[in-house]
Amino acid sequence: MRKKFLISLTAAILLLVVGLALRFCPCLEPSSKDLVWAKQISKIKTILKETEDISAEGQLRPVQVVREADLTGDGVPEALVAIGSGGAYTDDLALFIWQGDKPVLAKFIDAAGEEGPIILSEGASVRNGASVNWKPEQKVIYAGSWNVDFDGALADCEVNAYQYNRDSLAFVYNQNLSADLGSQFCADLRQSL
Repeated sequence: MRKKFLISLTAAILLLVVGLALRFCPCLEPSSKDLVWAKQISKIKTILKETEDISAEGQLRPVQVVREADLTGDGVPEALVAIGSGGAYTDDLALFIWQGDKPVLAKFIDAAGEEGPIILSEGASVRNGASVNWKPEQKVIYAGSWNVDFDGALADCEVNAYQYNRDSLAFVYNQNLSADLGSQFCADLRQSL
């Protein structure tokens, strides 16, 4: 009896997490048909090969553009690119921007002041999830992650927000935006459980 209950509970949690992933995973949104970025995949693969600690080689999933938006305010869309599997339930994503006439990995400055590209994660399992979202009007990209307990209640939820800074030409970690966007993101997630 207990075994059947645990199997039913696990199945219910799995359905819940898949539903959450579909609701909060913008990677499932269709991309525009006339993307310039889609024609840049070979250049993006070369950039990934040449970048220390970031490689798409040996990945089973193809490198592909999953979303575009103008996050720098220059009228040219940036691209969120799937670069491979991040593990059992996530895809690794990298943000690319245009510099001059070529694509480059976006520079980020994290909470500790470290500079460089970052790998973002997106996907969900039975109890864990991660998503990448953005607010183009605020020039913000943010990553949310969460996990649920065995009862299906939200146990942990966190958001890291990065806002584009024209002076540093980087997406800079913003603690206030992280808190504000995290509050709404986690409240929406909690309500959907």
